[in-house]
Amino acid sequence: MRNSFWERSIVWRLALIVGAVTTVILAVTSWISYRSAQEVIVNETILSGKELTKATAKDLDTFLQKAARIPTMMAQHHRHISKEPDKQVISFLANILQSVPEEEAYDAYFAYEHRFPPDPMRMPMVTRRSLPNASPLDKDYDHHDAHQIWYQLPKRTGKLCITEPFFDAGGVNDTLFSVVVPMYDKKNQFFGVAGVDIRLDTLEQLSKNLHILPEAYRNKEYAILVSAEGLVIGHPNEKLLL
Repeated sequence: MRNSFWERSIVWRLALIVGAVTTVILAVTSWISYRSAQEVIVNETILSGKELTKATAKDLDTFLQKAARIPTMMAQHHRHISKEPDKQVISFLANILQSVPEEEAYDAYFAYEHRFPPDPMRMPMVTRRSLPNASPLDKDYDHHDAHQIWYQLPKRTGKLCITEPFFDAGGVNDTLFSVVVPMYDKKNQFFGVAGVDIRLDTLEQLSKNLHILPEAYRNKEYAILVSAEGLVIGHPNEKLLL
């Protein structure tokens, strides 16, 4: 009888050990499965985020290429007439603005190397606010100044340039960036620049369309837009902007 009890005790002990081991194995297996599933979800989210970011960057690039065609066409037009503004220059700039959506160009202008203040035609400009007339220019404003990067950069590089964003106080009272190209005459001599200014919120809106999480969690994510110089130009916290 003692042996029978002892045998049953051994069986119970073995059952308890096997049960405990099985529980541990199941727990470890479940944890591994959870970690594996979590890792798969994280990796898929990262991959999806990268793909969506690339797509958004492509959209931004396409938009900027489209916007760049406007001043490029303006410069080519001027090359064929002369390096002097003709009597139709304001009408020409007004037609440019009227032919494109506002998000692609808030204003359009020429700036000439050989014209200085107080010459009113040193920088003919038309804005959405002044259409179809010329926008008034401060009589002391000189685009030749070394601080006027929008003019100096294409002059120095000879290439199409996109400036850092700037706040246009007193004019638009909004943040803009310039897309400008140098102008050359038929002798390949630099004589000015052609450009358009674009509201920054156009790019911000494109970046806001970047979403990775499901709609229920949209308030948990946001995209940040950073300029080439490292300025934060798109962020939900406005205190971090410019």
